[in-house]
Amino acid sequence: MSNNNQIAIYIVKTYNFNQIDQILSELNLPANKMSDTKAIATLKKFDIFALPFQFTFGNNEKEKKTIIGGLISMSILIVSSVYFGYLCYLYFQNQVQPQVVSSSNFQKNSYNMQFQENFIAVQVLMPNGQNLYDFQQQTGKVYLNMLFLNTKTGMDGTFLPQPLIPCKDSSLQGYLCLDSSKAGVGDNLFSLTYNPDNLEQNQFSIIFGICDPSLIQSPYICENEQVIRNNIISYSTQIIVRVSLTQYNTQTKQLEQIVKKELFYFDTTLGFYTKLHLEITDLTQKEGFIIQNSEFSTYFSGYIRRDIFSTQSFIKQQFQMNILGALEFFIGSESINLNIQFPQFTSLLAQFTSVFNSLLFLGIISKFFAESEIFYQVAEMQLKVYFKKSAIFLLKQLGRGEIVQKEQQQGLEKLLNYIKNTNFKELGKKMKVSFMTKIMYIFVGNVKSEKEETIEVKMFKQIASQSNKALNIFEMQKELLQMKIMMRLILSVEQYAAIQLCGSKLPIYNEIKNELDQEILQDVIDENSSKSNKIDQKIEKSIESKDDKQKFQEQSQNNILSFNREKINSLGRYNATVYPLRIEQQLFDQKKVENHTKFISHLEKIDMIERDEEFFKDCLDKFLKNKSQSQSEIDRRILECMIGLDDPNSIC
Repeated sequence: MSNNNQIAIYIVKTYNFNQIDQILSELNLPANKMSDTKAIATLKKFDIFALPFQFTFGNNEKEKKTIIGGLISMSILIVSSVYFGYLCYLYFQNQVQPQVVSSSNFQKNSYNMQFQENFIAVQVLMPNGQNLYDFQQQTGKVYLNMLFLNTKTGMDGTFLPQPLIPCKDSSLQGYLCLDSSKAGVGDNLFSLTYNPDNLEQNQFSIIFGICDPSLIQSPYICENEQVIRNNIISYSTQIIVRVSLTQYNTQTKQLEQIVKKELFYFDTTLGFYTKLHLEITDLTQKEGFIIQNSEFSTYFSGYIRRDIFSTQSFIKQQFQMNILGALEFFIGSESINLNIQFPQFTSLLAQFTSVFNSLLFLGIISKFFAESEIFYQVAEMQLKVYFKKSAIFLLKQLGRGEIVQKEQQQGLEKLLNYIKNTNFKELGKKMKVSFMTKIMYIFVGNVKSEKEETIEVKMFKQIASQSNKALNIFEMQKELLQMKIMMRLILSVEQYAAIQLCGSKLPIYNEIKNELDQEILQDVIDENSSKSNKIDQKIEKSIESKDDKQKFQEQSQNNILSFNREKINSLGRYNATVYPLRIEQQLFDQKKVENHTKFISHLEKIDMIERDEEFFKDCLDKFLKNKSQSQSEIDRRILECMIGLDDPNSIC
């Protein structure tokens, strides 16, 4: 085999034409390119957006699109867009309800809670509706002592009770509040401590009792007890206790104040003792568009009321006071953990996606139409390419026999063009086959029918069967393998080896070649003209030095003759020792290959060409050596298409 053929084989089999630019750029890369290539290959393995291999339908369409599918898709997009806009409106208007998780928790650790004076306010209304505190200020006579007591041991008299004072908050006009200057921890600020071992260790108490002269200051005096009992101690007198609590508003995303009011009444014989167990809420608020931030708050959110009643004589005996009623409030043992998580925008997208996927279920309808379009396209291709006689028969059955005959009379090429340009899909609609029968044959396959089938039904059945086979990948592979076997059986081993070097040219090659030939021809003409001028100038100079040049040429010829004699002697010695060994080795290898291939089939020999380089070279050499002998038509075609052969009639 010539060197040109070996180079051509190597280039075709080993060169990666997809990496021409990369190889050219790698000529100046450093030595660590190997590690970079491995890193890039490893990085590519993590590509989750890799595009799988796809066939295309006409016009480079990777998916079969239909009008019905377009209408359904437009409807889905419009409905989805409206729904998405509606969700966005709800989200940005804070109308999407957050996720709220509430749980009760038993407090095991001590802590402090602070509150302002308007946390608890008291008002006593007389039977005539007049505020008792205002009435006492007007008359200068005190009917009831309204006192508060801050104690850690209960009402045992250890701490001196302090009178309630008018609230500083203008919205609490007519109410009495605790005096922060007497029992507060700051201006308008009070504190309660929670102790899990003793809930009533730190508490505030409000006491209502008949006026005691020792608890008032001049210029005020106590009213007669009998007058007090006749005018105040009755169910017509109302005690209003106002408690300011806090709650979280999910609409405004703010803490808001709420007010709860409790009513109490005086009895002539019984005194009330009411405990208010204050409830604490630990709020955790999570909010954010995508990344959420957490905010924490603690506040009084409610209370539990427990009423105890005792005789006034028993209370007076215990506390040495004419007490008509008392309120006691402290922090309870149970608290509420409230977790509020506002939805992220991604959750809104998830909700939209679920609805969008539900709408995509309608796409199944368009898929049926797309499959039928593919079926009809394949069926039309088979009629136009393979089943041309059936196509003519179908045209005659559907009333186009005269047109077929007319085209045939004008020439067979006209008939072929008419078949190619006929829309068999539209003609298929005119076939007398029911819609359900078409659906069953297209999507189900063979359908048994008890009725006698018409010629058009039988033809549609056969077209459907052949089209379904063409769309079946296993049937396609089966036909390709059969064609592969047939082609290999037709060609000899040497011919199959030779077609590995066969190839064609791109259509644009001839145009480029003609343009290049014109440019080269013009360059040659210009170059020859310039050389001609230079030669004329040199001839005159060369005549002058002709004698010196003749002597130099004689000396050069003598040197060349001496070198050639030495080269011939060396080559003779080399051939006498090495060449016989090479011939012997080649004969041995050839005999070895012949013995190996003697007992294998024709197909196995052809398979060896693709995996055994030496066997491939031997077969190619045999084909090229037999070129001078009588050639078949296939041999001549192969030689015309082979690369590395400038002239198909000469081996070089």
